[in-house]
Amino acid sequence: GLYKAARLPVDELDRGLAALTARFPATGYIAVLRGADTVILRVREGTHPVRVGQREGAVLPAWITAIGKSLLARLDPAEVAALLPERLEWPELR
Repeated sequence: GLYKAARLPVDELDRGLAALTARFPATGYIAVLRGADTVILRVREGTHPVRVGQREGAVLPAWITAIGKSLLARLDPAEVAALLPERLEWPELR
């Protein structure tokens, strides 16, 4: 139904994200796991004066972002162990 109405599921999620960022000062994200990486699909800037954000389309190791860690936490521990490298390192970010 969403496809026929020319609405993507991420657009539906974005409505809820907009409501949350209007209510709370933090920046909000919609993201998915792609292997051991987090892919940022949508970003809604918060109003808090101190912000560190990522751009839409950014691909970052899941273990370095809060949303990536929360996505990993939903997995079975064996799945997490299979996804993550043996040694977690901070990547060079561009």
